[in-house]
Amino acid sequence: MHPRAEAFAEAARERYGFDPDVHQFEAGTRTAEAAARAVGCEVAQIASSLAFEAGEELVVVVTSGANRVSESKLAAILGVPEDAVGMADADRIKAELGWSIG
Repeated sequence: MHPRAEAFAEAARERYGFDPDVHQFEAGTRTAEAAARAVGCEVAQIASSLAFEAGEELVVVVTSGANRVSESKLAAILGVPEDAVGMADADRIKAELGWSIG
């Protein structure tokens, strides 16, 4: 099991008394469509975590895999100019969140 998945599972056990059934997919699940195929569900049942830069801030939006995020609506919600919102750089995501995108 990937070390981050093991850490997540351990935290769930310790904090919530919940023992998650963690699965690793060798073929990868880089998209919501691939994740849905891997687990045998509809794309809408997959949660996608998308990282955006909003000015200097890093913002994570969790949405259904069947949905798209409107950068203009996100800018309005955050109270920043539309041109200040865009997908975050993979290197920044890795450095600040510890995630590898995909």
